Amino acid sequence: MAEALTKLIYQKTKGNPFFSTQFLKSLYEDGLIEFNFDDGFWQCDISEVTALALTDDVVEFMALQLNKLPQSNQNILKLAACIGNQFDLTTLAIVCEKSEAETAVDLWKTLQLGLILPQSEVYKFYIGEQSETNPNQEQISQVVSYKFLHDRVQQAAYFLIPDDQKQATHLKIGQLLLEQTSEKEREEKLFDIVNHFKIGTSLITQVSKRSELAELNLTVGRKAKSATAYTAAIAYFKTGMELLEENCWESQYELTLALYQAKAEAIYLNGEFEQLDAVVNITLKSAKSLLDKIAIYETKIQACMAQNQLSEAIKTALDVLKKLGIDLPQTPKMTRVLLGLTQTKLILAGKKTQDLANLPTMTNPEKLAAMRILSSALSAAFIGAPKLLPLLVFQQVNLSVKYGNTPLSAFAYAWYGTILCGVVVDINSGYEFGQLALQILEKFHAQNHRC
Repeated sequence: MAEALTKLIYQKTKGNPFFSTQFLKSLYEDGLIEFNFDDGFWQCDISEVTALALTDDVVEFMALQLNKLPQSNQNILKLAACIGNQFDLTTLAIVCEKSEAETAVDLWKTLQLGLILPQSEVYKFYIGEQSETNPNQEQISQVVSYKFLHDRVQQAAYFLIPDDQKQATHLKIGQLLLEQTSEKEREEKLFDIVNHFKIGTSLITQVSKRSELAELNLTVGRKAKSATAYTAAIAYFKTGMELLEENCWESQYELTLALYQAKAEAIYLNGEFEQLDAVVNITLKSAKSLLDKIAIYETKIQACMAQNQLSEAIKTALDVLKKLGIDLPQTPKMTRVLLGLTQTKLILAGKKTQDLANLPTMTNPEKLAAMRILSSALSAAFIGAPKLLPLLVFQQVNLSVKYGNTPLSAFAYAWYGTILCGVVVDINSGYEFGQLALQILEKFHAQNHRC
């Protein structure tokens, strides 16, 4: 009998010690195993145990055990399961709409049963227990954290929430966390907040609330993109776009433009070029001005370069530059290059590199856009149109001298210094422009351009 019971327990729990203990406890509580005091041995109803071992999976079994807990304990486990395998007392208290002390007390029975494990001893000070030493201020201010004993326990607790209530539960959690966390804490929990909202999105019908959630998806998408989590970023931007109104390009223009620009860049960075054209084309068709299209043009140029479509990248850049008032040939003759060099030297005549370092900051929107497109085209021109590259550099230098410096002016001065060193063979002047480029980087704290 003992051997048969052992095999059934292993079959049910796959040897997991916690589930084995829980299964034995449930068999005892249900009267399927009991101690025969008259004969002095344990006995069990092996046929009933066999039926249980065959019909229930571990999650369903654990859900049945959790169902035996008081309702207050069940409720707190459900909400904890929605937060995740690990959670902190502050967040759980917000979600439960109770004080931290009340929440800790409600969790106590689940700790006694071993379903939830505390991550430190600090939790005891919330339930009236005293440790061997008194807590200091640092201990009291620590975040009180817990975790589920096992993923299956979390799944079982989540399983207790009826399917038709899961969306509403997550939506309420997202709303409470958004409303009741401080600005600093909200920044840290933003991914979690947005993910709760995402599950309950279909229940959000108010336009202003959907727009607010779209903004949040844009923010977390940008964070994910900065962390090189491009697939996740695309998903957040997509969700944000789905929350927009049908006439979003009219009614929510700035937000819509930002989402499309961000999604296009994330798609390019993730190498999903076959999906990029649709986003680029919609944006170029719907954006109201040329300046609003610059970011998309930059992404398109970079994507062409990534696919070794250098001619297309250069053509796109030159087309945009022409719209910005800068007309350059794709295959210039040497006379045009020499003329450009002469004009640039005349513009720089009498100016020391320190004078250039002290130029005001460029503010003209059209010229700033031109600097961005010129910079995007440089790499493609270096390989695909070498004679065009000096003209791009001269344009950037001339724009910087006339309208002021930007972080991208560092590119212009560095490339100009390279031309002076490698073509004109004016090593000293070329070196000075290299040093000027480094000064510009320091002035604008442009660490992302340092390489």
